[in-house]
Amino acid sequence: MILALCLALVALVGLLWLLITCSTYALPLGLGLFGAVLAYRTGAGWLGAAIVATITAVFAVNAGRMLLCSRSLSVRIVTVALFSIPAGVAGYHAIFGVTAVGAMTDGWRTALSSIASVVIACTTAARLATTARSARG
Repeated sequence: MILALCLALVALVGLLWLLITCSTYALPLGLGLFGAVLAYRTGAGWLGAAIVATITAVFAVNAGRMLLCSRSLSVRIVTVALFSIPAGVAGYHAIFGVTAVGAMTDGWRTALSSIASVVIACTTAARLATTARSARG
């Protein structure tokens, strides 16, 4: 029983680490899904929607990296905000869903999810700032 609890804790920590690591790409994922739905509804089919989603997401990532290398501080701040806010929203909903498994009241779930969303958004901002600093040399 103790071993199962320890393994469950390790799995939960691993999933949360994966969430924080992948949250940087919440904006490109959302834009890619939006492009895929738009392409599919206009008659592009599944393959066309997948191609449009891939191109849109890759463009969003590369545009973000290019804007982070800008000399203007305001452009970098807006770019970090554009990537961090969707990451925080995705983190909120992920933690809110994970806490539904436990027997928590809605107030505690909302509070824990709100704290986690701020932590995830700040982590994403820090990761982007580190990427921008290393890219500029």
